[in-house]
Amino acid sequence: MIGVLKWTPAEWGPLTLRELTIAHDAAVLEKWDHTALTASLIHNLSIIVISAVSKKANAKPKSLMDYHPYRQKEQQGLKLTPDNIGVLKQVAQGVVR
Repeated sequence: MIGVLKWTPAEWGPLTLRELTIAHDAAVLEKWDHTALTASLIHNLSIIVISAVSKKANAKPKSLMDYHPYRQKEQQGLKLTPDNIGVLKQVAQGVVR
């Protein structure tokens, strides 16, 4: 952990293992943020170039979350299925009353 943070013993000496773990995890996330952003920028720029040259835009742009192994995309809403449509009906009935 100390190697990833590039700290000397004087810098990490007074910290607890928990504090070191938190600092390590934050450093790893920050490095992956940078790497994922770079990968998404390269992908999106290549789409622009390919679209300009060949007039075909088969690929879609990607965000850094598509390349980040530790961060998840936030779910947008609830996917309606025949099994959970009853929940929506109950919510609507509650609002109308």
